[in-house]
Amino acid sequence: MRPRLGIILSTCKSSVADMRISERGQITIPKRLRDRFGMYKDVEVEITPTERGLLIQKRTAEEHPVERISGILDDDFDVDRYIAEIRGT
Repeated sequence: MRPRLGIILSTCKSSVADMRISERGQITIPKRLRDRFGMYKDVEVEITPTERGLLIQKRTAEEHPVERISGILDDDFDVDRYIAEIRGT
């Protein structure tokens, strides 16, 4: 899985940012944090409960290209032999 940057909203005191939850349950993330983590307008986020608080991460729209092809070859596939065959050596 691809590592993603996120923000942890914790119940403990922190000097990172002061945020309040509105009457409708909305949170405004400070601009400096949105810019730092690439959370721009219309970006979808995932909220995950953790032991430290809530983790807010950008939802990844696409799987990493390596993850898409990982595991498609047989375990006994010999890459060196295949390269030699296609090079004609």
